[in-house]
Amino acid sequence: MRGMDMTPFVLHNPQRRAFRYDLIGVSNHFGGLGGGHYTAFAKNCRNKRWYNFDDSSVSAQAETNLVSKSAYVLFYQLQDGSNSSEYFVAAPETIADTPPSSTSDSDGNF
Repeated sequence: MRGMDMTPFVLHNPQRRAFRYDLIGVSNHFGGLGGGHYTAFAKNCRNKRWYNFDDSSVSAQAETNLVSKSAYVLFYQLQDGSNSSEYFVAAPETIADTPPSSTSDSDGNF
């Protein structure tokens, strides 16, 4: 859950930086293809504790309980916290001339 090393998979790494990631969230799905129920585990960035979000209920969660067969989407964060966006920039030809429409206001809130 901590220190997932993705360095061997970075194609362009001239500074030979380490790319290690920590798990910060898990989306869970219970049910089948026709429907089901979603919950989430998320790590609080201030107190470093894990929480279980289930509809209107939020409760503390032990890190040892995060791994399950219900995990659907995993969310990771780069360990060192530096701005490494230069490694993840899309090629100019893949960027549309006009931004996609969204339902956000001028402050970026949805």
